[in-house]
Amino acid sequence: MTTSKASPDKPKDLRRRAQTQLKSRTASPEKISPEEAQFLLQELQIHQVELEMQNEHLGQTQAELETALTRYTDLYDFAPVAYLTLDNRGWVLQANLTAARLLGTERSRLVQQPLASFIQSEEDKQKFWAYWVAMIKGQMAPPLELHVQGEGEAKVAVQLDSLLVPDAAGRPQVRTCLIDVSALRRAEESRENQLHFTDTLLETIPSPVFYKDASGRYLGCNRAFEEFWGKRREEVIGKDVYETGPKELADKYAEMDQELFERPGSQMYEWQVQAADGSKKEVIFHKASFLDADGKVGGLIGVILDITERKRAEENLAASYEKLNRTLSGTVLALSATVETRDPYTAGHQRRVALLVDAISLETGFSQEQCAGMQVLGLLHDIGKIVVPAEILSKPGKLSEIEFNLIKAHVQAGYDILKDIELPWPIAQAVLQHHERMDGSGYPQGLTAPDIVLEARILAVADVVKAMASHRPYRAALGIDQALEEISHNRGILYDPEVVDVCVKLFNGKSFQFD
Repeated sequence: MTTSKASPDKPKDLRRRAQTQLKSRTASPEKISPEEAQFLLQELQIHQVELEMQNEHLGQTQAELETALTRYTDLYDFAPVAYLTLDNRGWVLQANLTAARLLGTERSRLVQQPLASFIQSEEDKQKFWAYWVAMIKGQMAPPLELHVQGEGEAKVAVQLDSLLVPDAAGRPQVRTCLIDVSALRRAEESRENQLHFTDTLLETIPSPVFYKDASGRYLGCNRAFEEFWGKRREEVIGKDVYETGPKELADKYAEMDQELFERPGSQMYEWQVQAADGSKKEVIFHKASFLDADGKVGGLIGVILDITERKRAEENLAASYEKLNRTLSGTVLALSATVETRDPYTAGHQRRVALLVDAISLETGFSQEQCAGMQVLGLLHDIGKIVVPAEILSKPGKLSEIEFNLIKAHVQAGYDILKDIELPWPIAQAVLQHHERMDGSGYPQGLTAPDIVLEARILAVADVVKAMASHRPYRAALGIDQALEEISHNRGILYDPEVVDVCVKLFNGKSFQFD
């Protein structure tokens, strides 16, 4: 709605008209009585007070309007979104401070400039003008995204949205807002790059990888998964295990998946499956649950490791190991028998010592592997006697000092024979030390307790017990009781106290026998 401009004498005309109306309504002043004059004076005073009150209210309203305008201006200028008013040519009529900052200029330089001058590429300018023509024609136009020039020639991605609003004269004006979406686009680009990296990484993993949602339906997989199962990912995505495999396997998979969903974490188990080529595969499933944005279980990711060749290699290795053990046992027995053929009076001595050494070791807490080594030690502990003349070994009388020194040399000879053989046990060292004694009175080095290995301490006790209980060329058998008395009497002096206790317990409490 428009109004005409007031002429300069309009207030005078208004006063003249008011005076004319007043004369027509009231009598002449000389005809007014004192009572009427008094009444009129009072009415004038009342109207004066009313006018003063109205002026005061008008002033308050004016102040409130100015405060509201200031508040609106502040909200407009410092809004997080850029606001502009454009004329029908696309020139800026009004802009807030946010718009000026977004476009990297001052507000005074932005007003009366075409908005298109701040758009960077020609392609974006063409899109803007097509959008602008549609807006001016009153057509609905969806928000437009383009790049504008920001501060320091920076390229800023914005979303432009507009509303056609005619001005007071009916001319078209466009209220436009610009939203800076640069951070959003950078985040989307980063996310796309991360997804691309993840997809590439999954595709380069040689093992089948898959992931499912919390209901057990496949969300995706890699190329190795497709090749392993002979199914394209389009055939499995969105389906569960019952829709992609035989029921007997699906039951197992569903059971394990549900267990992982109920107890989030990681999971690993072995299973046998049939691959795409029909072959049976031994596999390990490695799976782990993952959480969604709300902290709830969102699904799982799994890797399938084909261990078929490893299993086959383990079986072959076990067979080879067993064969090697048999070969080693045969070799050890052959070596032991070679020594015993030179000393018929000690035939079977090493085998029986091996039995007692094994029993003591087991009772002491040795592992099965360590006990196997102790048996080898028992069978080979006198191998050095192969260098001692047979007539000395079987001499029925007392040995001379020279002969006894030759006998004592068998521990060094045994060590020299065994030291270069790679065995998983300290056989050579125990052979060298098995005649050492706790108090240092043994041979060949006169070692004391801290320097004697446990294997040699066990062998020393077993060797003494077996030797005393057996017949020798120079004496009759002394028997087990006297042998146990010997080691008990010298417990902690010549022999390890704990080993002695175990040995006595074996004979007295567990009825150990050599044969």
